[in-house]
Amino acid sequence: VVDHTGRVTRGDFVVACTGSDFRLASSVLGQPSALRPVRIQALHTRPGPHTPAVPITGLPSLLSHGLGDGTLPSRPVTARDTSVRIQVKCVPRPDGGMLIGEVLDPEDPEGFDLRERPMTEVTERLERMLGAAIPDVTRRWSGTVHESMEGRLWFRSAIDEAVVVVGGTDERGFTLAPAIARDTFDWLVGGIDSGASSPGAAHS
Repeated sequence: VVDHTGRVTRGDFVVACTGSDFRLASSVLGQPSALRPVRIQALHTRPGPHTPAVPITGLPSLLSHGLGDGTLPSRPVTARDTSVRIQVKCVPRPDGGMLIGEVLDPEDPEGFDLRERPMTEVTERLERMLGAAIPDVTRRWSGTVHESMEGRLWFRSAIDEAVVVVGGTDERGFTLAPAIARDTFDWLVGGIDSGASSPGAAHS
């Protein structure tokens, strides 16, 4: 297998996990329209007295991640930013701070500016959920994830008898990586397909 950098990888079987590198996904996928890059924005706060003990998320975010019937997407922020979606999440960090977000922008995946109003709405909704103001923000960042255009939980495709591509996990990659690895192994070794990488799986 020759990747997008020209490096050659040899093996009896190759599983290409494209991660956030869309050039890599496009070079090995053969059907780049199956995925699209989505820019995300999030922030981190100082430790505070109201940091939850467990991760929490807003109801629309729960529904958009496969709980319920999946028919309620993340809500657009304003009429001017109809392409931008927000998902209210809060994850406690070991230092006592909170990881908060995120803002998703599929229309400008290569952008460098951080839109303040969408993230302000995220924090305002979170403060209503917590019943208290969030601590000072210490870091903000943006990045890129890739989502399936066919409503899959993640994308998996055999592009050759000995080459499989896995990607398009959206922001689920951090939490679903072990399940994706197990599911892919079962599929490769035992021919067992859970259906998680089938079109429409994210909404079933």
